[in-house]
Amino acid sequence: MVKEFVEIKALGGEIKEMKHEISSKANSDDMEAALALKGDLALVNTKVGILEFETAIEELGEAIGLLGIKFQRKNDEWEERAAELWRGVDSKMSRDVLTSRG
Repeated sequence: MVKEFVEIKALGGEIKEMKHEISSKANSDDMEAALALKGDLALVNTKVGILEFETAIEELGEAIGLLGIKFQRKNDEWEERAAELWRGVDSKMSRDVLTSRG
């Protein structure tokens, strides 16, 4: 009976050790899975970040293009207005010169 008790006690120690090893292995597997998931998430976030950045750059390019078109139209309007003003001034100066000679 004592011999059986010693064997059972030894088996209990082995079982504790096996539980510890299994727990460590399970924790290790969980940790590896968590790290792999974290790596996947980082990769997805990087890809999303790159995509968002590329989209933002494209939108910025479009906005700059539209702004350039708007400024070109304004510039054309200003050139037309300046030409009209110049024609008015030139016409007035010509009349003044002709009336002062006459």
